[in-house]
Amino acid sequence: MNGDHANGLAEMLLNGWRPDLRRLERLDDVAEMQRADYQESWAWIHFLLNESDASRDILFSYLSELESPVTPPSFASKLAIEMPSAEKRLTAYISSALDTGVARVTISSVGE
Repeated sequence: MNGDHANGLAEMLLNGWRPDLRRLERLDDVAEMQRADYQESWAWIHFLLNESDASRDILFSYLSELESPVTPPSFASKLAIEMPSAEKRLTAYISSALDTGVARVTISSVGE
């Protein structure tokens, strides 16, 4: 658990930030990433590995697809199909499961 990332993300949520996996996927080079992008990337992986067996399976399945000679669709597209509420679930995960010690954000405020 990276407390700095968790606290930074929780603070960003309080300031209106919302996860956007499609935007992250449009970054072509790691040099384009800002600290917030890296924190969000970390959060997606932490969430998918720890939220549920199903979320972990989605991630591992996609990683396997990347090994095939056929280019798979974007991960954001796959996740939208297999976990339609992923961004809301990530937001809830950040605000509660990570136990950041920062004021909590309610999931009802996501997407409003």
